[in-house]
Amino acid sequence: EEVNSGLFADQFSLWDQQFYSASNAQSPMQIATDAAYVIYTSGSTGVPKGVEIGHLSLCNYLDSVARQFEMARDDRVLQVTSLSFDIAVTEILAPLTLGASVVLTVPGQELDAVSIAELVETEDVSFVQMVPSMLSLLVDQNRQLAGVRRLLCGGEASSTALFHAARSTFSNAKLTNVYGPTEATVWASAYEFSGEETDGTVSIGTPLQNISFYVLDQTQRAVATG
Repeated sequence: EEVNSGLFADQFSLWDQQFYSASNAQSPMQIATDAAYVIYTSGSTGVPKGVEIGHLSLCNYLDSVARQFEMARDDRVLQVTSLSFDIAVTEILAPLTLGASVVLTVPGQELDAVSIAELVETEDVSFVQMVPSMLSLLVDQNRQLAGVRRLLCGGEASSTALFHAARSTFSNAKLTNVYGPTEATVWASAYEFSGEETDGTVSIGTPLQNISFYVLDQTQRAVATG
């Protein structure tokens, strides 16, 4: 039985002009440049501040989760992140936008690698996201979590040794290293691990859709190619 009869992300265009201007002052509408949420983070400065993320940026990220991370309606996505962290967008908003399922953890369970592994198995979780430190704890369980088809790992520097070890735990999953400051709306780049890497640190990869990276010098000027 079809439960969700609403609209899905692929039925919207980010460039539809109706979302960019209110129709009249009496009946204001939400527009793409309005804030979707404000989240506090130290970001790249080390000083806590509120970061305002607009609807356009959020919709672009949600679309990239479906297109580039291949999240789909039949996925079961594990929620391990508090709403006070922006990566919860990937675990909660993204699957609900697509009509996928969210597998919720109970308070404290997200810190217990044994409990997380059991939840992934019993609830047929297919899509997981976690920081490298939690991934390392899961790998140490020496369990086979073959039902997972996609794993996103980010928030800390990742080593190739960890990703090689993770391939034995998540034998059927695409392993993706992700990177991004809160200001760029959750993850800004991704690198799909091939298993042939030998360098000590996994690359942060290439920008997600509609995102550009710039290499600057000490005076904030773009450096020359090479």
